[in-house]
Amino acid sequence: MCRDLNAVLFAFDSLRDQNLLTGNLQVLGIPFNQGYLDSIWTAITSLGTANQTTFVLHHNGQALDYANWCPDEPKDVKGLDCVGYAKIDDIFGYHNIECDLYSSAFVCETRPVTTEDYLCLKKEIFVETQLTVQN
Repeated sequence: MCRDLNAVLFAFDSLRDQNLLTGNLQVLGIPFNQGYLDSIWTAITSLGTANQTTFVLHHNGQALDYANWCPDEPKDVKGLDCVGYAKIDDIFGYHNIECDLYSSAFVCETRPVTTEDYLCLKKEIFVETQLTVQN
């Protein structure tokens, strides 16, 4: 999905990044009021690692720069090798989930599009927003 857009699934780099994206997702209509059912699929996985509680970025295998887990997460359960982002018990954070491509919404991270870049996609399928973090 994201690869078709020359992008990767998102993973937060900081609490500021988490708050910015969460706010924008809420403005775009993601309700975050049904706990695990409103999960957003992330770029984080334990597939290919030594155990169920070692998580890395799936696109490059690197350790996470920032990991804000929900309470009692990640769970050490076989089969929960991917990570979702949701509001659980009024706390936003990561939780591990099954790696089911169609079970959750997703957000892709990409570089800014320049005039030399072209995409031919059905516009009504996507919601596009640009987030810029100023230091």
